[in-house]
Amino acid sequence: MGRSTIVCLAAVVAGSACQGSPPMETVRTGTILREELVGTFDATAFTMTVGENVTDLLAGGASFTITLEGSAQSSGRLVAPGIGIGGADVDADLDGAWTFEPVTRTVRFSQQAETFVGDAVFRPSRTEDFSSILLATSVAGDQFLGTPGLDVVLLRR
Repeated sequence: MGRSTIVCLAAVVAGSACQGSPPMETVRTGTILREELVGTFDATAFTMTVGENVTDLLAGGASFTITLEGSAQSSGRLVAPGIGIGGADVDADLDGAWTFEPVTRTVRFSQQAETFVGDAVFRPSRTEDFSSILLATSVAGDQFLGTPGLDVVLLRR
């Protein structure tokens, strides 16, 4: 999946997670129902951008898996060499909760682990062949602060 697809699906980083989601059976988001988001998602694209340099984190050993349960709980793991503070490796437990906001069609996560996942806004969409669901986010970097930009696409199994 190319960078243009990631950018097309991207969302901006926003504040705290939304409070509570309506019952699963009553939420419709265009062609995606909230219950369709339940399942396990794996990163199929995960890149870091610093200035003009784009690094494929999956090729460098990173992994990102998260399971969204019908009870609004989430579990998973983020392993990413070199994306932590000062270039530290990240190995984070993503157990927590997820919310879905039907009006803005966004998914947010809250976990105890301090990673970009808790600050990012993920947008659900369908794959081109409609066989599965994607969650995508784009987190802008800050050259002044020296923070990298991150682009992620997660595919439901």
